[in-house]
Amino acid sequence: MKNIVSKLLVTGLVCACFASCSTESIEEVGGKKAEDYKGMTCFSDEGPATRTAGKYVAQSSTEPAHVAFLWTQGDKIWVNTTGGTTFEKNDKDDISEQVATSNFYFKKNLTAESYKVRYTGTVSDKADEVVFAAKQKQTAPNSADLIGQYGDCGIATATKNANQKYSFNLAHKAGYLVLTPYSSVHKFDSSVGVRAVYVTANEGLTGTYTMAADGKLTKKTEEGKQIVWYYQEDVAGHNNINEEDGKPFLPIPATSDASKNGIIIVLPPGEYTNLSIEYLLVDPLSGGKGYYKKSYKGTVKVEAGKPHYIAENIKLYEYDKNQYYTWDAATDEYFWKGHEDRQPILPGDVMEYREDGFPDPTGTTDARSYNHSQGHTTTVDGNKALKSAANAMNVNEALWLVEKGSPMWDKTKLYAITYRDNVCHLFNTGVWFKTLKKIAADEGKTLEALKTLAPNGKDYRIDPAAPEVNVEIASFGRPAKANTNADYMFLPCTGFYGFKHTEGASAQLETPYKIAAPLIGATAMYWTSSAAARSSEGAYALSIFSSAVIDEYTVSVINTTKYSGHPILFDNMGVNGPGKFRIK
Repeated sequence: MKNIVSKLLVTGLVCACFASCSTESIEEVGGKKAEDYKGMTCFSDEGPATRTAGKYVAQSSTEPAHVAFLWTQGDKIWVNTTGGTTFEKNDKDDISEQVATSNFYFKKNLTAESYKVRYTGTVSDKADEVVFAAKQKQTAPNSADLIGQYGDCGIATATKNANQKYSFNLAHKAGYLVLTPYSSVHKFDSSVGVRAVYVTANEGLTGTYTMAADGKLTKKTEEGKQIVWYYQEDVAGHNNINEEDGKPFLPIPATSDASKNGIIIVLPPGEYTNLSIEYLLVDPLSGGKGYYKKSYKGTVKVEAGKPHYIAENIKLYEYDKNQYYTWDAATDEYFWKGHEDRQPILPGDVMEYREDGFPDPTGTTDARSYNHSQGHTTTVDGNKALKSAANAMNVNEALWLVEKGSPMWDKTKLYAITYRDNVCHLFNTGVWFKTLKKIAADEGKTLEALKTLAPNGKDYRIDPAAPEVNVEIASFGRPAKANTNADYMFLPCTGFYGFKHTEGASAQLETPYKIAAPLIGATAMYWTSSAAARSSEGAYALSIFSSAVIDEYTVSVINTTKYSGHPILFDNMGVNGPGKFRIK
């Protein structure tokens, strides 16, 4: 039986009527002939005919906002036919699929003034036991058509009315989470949605519960402290998000709207501590996927028969696509400026390469061109950035980050990147590093000392020999309380815009010039403020590289061509950082 309310449970929503019927009084019900129920007592549910399953019903002058219910195949009612402790399940019903009203039939001829009624879902085979499921499927937005399989239950007293029928109002005794994730911060593309939800708590959420006469539920066997909700198709598991490609999902609207993506989860009523809800978000167009987690402090009380409504406003790291630059180009003269519609972001934006819209890699007149004047000197001032990268980390600081920053590879960290028309797409994967301030404290050095010398004691701002540092990442996951931990910073794998070169030992820029999509989620290049001391065309960048084929994840600092398009490496890439390629 399905009866969930989105913001206010409608008690007394069910009015089922029982009537003792002879075969002469029964005509054709549910497509079956009266002979099918010959000699049986008929219990008739005469609820409102306007009810539909899983449809959000907005508040009106006659009823509050709610999600209506219906009877589904497998639903049974239990009736205390003897007045003792024994309940009997109906022998037949006329439920052929999903119906708003139904008739239930008992072989006994029942004539008492009232009867105790119970509903214990479709999984339990007992009138006093309810089974709360660890996995719960939903077939449509706001749909409650399967909750009878997952722990929905209730009690009632049926009383005889003037028409010699029995009516009852079912009091629901399960608890319900009604989730409506949305985002007023990000304008998500229609390809972004919720694939699954993981609910965990210190207390048991699943298992078998005993239901007393007053409907109170008592734990009998506990199976787990997590409920997995999924949309239409089963999930492969919390750590197997790459297997969710191509599977259905619910959208993420700009405002809370249960009719668009209402999620209904059944659980035992009670008080829960350390309750957390993880939303698995996916974006098939970008390939991005990962978890958005919300933890609740203190105690969360879920009352029997009342839905606990949560409208979660999703807020992610959001990065501006216009923060890719050639090395130390003029401020605000980003790589694709004036040609934003030609910028490839998504894997499907280009079949192979883009041949227009970017700055000429050998030209000097385009305002987007790199700084030609700095580099290839033996002085710090002669090799440092003066414009867009002037406040970035220098090469020595980047080396401290790589060698002493305890890098951690995080494949499920989500972030958004603005696309055309300010629409956001999801991406995931990046690396957590200790901040320079934390590294300095751990190493017993000042921040100024990190600027002056690399970990090996050399100053690569003026040393013509390139650093040979390539650190394999051995840690995976993220630091404790990473989002609020001031000791760490996150660098997303934002990719970079590199030009295609000819093959062979003397590789040259291929003409016409060609650029591919930036491989966001797999690699990254971040400009430092340091041009190379040994070359006028090179500058140092922090490089993040991954290869799923050989299961390799590395970070390094390399000398690369100034004409490539990278974001800029700042000490704090968070909200208060000086760069624009940061959290929105």
